[in-house]
Amino acid sequence: MASMTRDNLHSRTVAGLKIFLPLVALAILSTLFLVSTSNRHDDAIPYADVDVADLLREPRLSGPSFAGMTADGAALTFRAREALPGTAGSDLGGLARDLTGILETPDGITTRLTAGEARLDISAQQVLLTGGVSLSVSSGYELSFTEGQISLDRTNILGFGGVRLSGPMGAVTSGTLNTSPAKDSPHQYLMVFKGRVRLLYQP
Repeated sequence: MASMTRDNLHSRTVAGLKIFLPLVALAILSTLFLVSTSNRHDDAIPYADVDVADLLREPRLSGPSFAGMTADGAALTFRAREALPGTAGSDLGGLARDLTGILETPDGITTRLTAGEARLDISAQQVLLTGGVSLSVSSGYELSFTEGQISLDRTNILGFGGVRLSGPMGAVTSGTLNTSPAKDSPHQYLMVFKGRVRLLYQP
């Protein structure tokens, strides 16, 4: 008789747990979906702070780049922070801001260039540089001038206004600068300074 009582108690316990445990599991799951949690502002997905009206008024391209080869075999690469389109019907192309460039000539020299702004002159195949221009040459020379031009079809750099050069041989200041391939040696390049040239030679 005692054995039957224990079997009945065990059966009732098991039957009760079959009902109770699923209900507990359902209650736990419901809290995952029904109990709301407050969203912290710091957890929100970050979005770019973009002025849509300004973009519609003045469309622009972020991070543009350009790469090409000149007729004398120099590799030319440009990058900019942003570029604005040019005016329709004009030979002047878009305006690039915070320009950086690399010119690698066949003689193994690399020149790195930075300029505040640049604009493409389509008819002349030149990039017009303004806003302060700096050049760093791998041979140890540093150049700076107010504004200038760099050709896209040949290796030619022009500098105007407060030209300054410093390097292993000393320092040069002048009004203008013209860098181009030597006529007799196509893979060698000449720097020609004009306009109140001053040379400080340090042997």
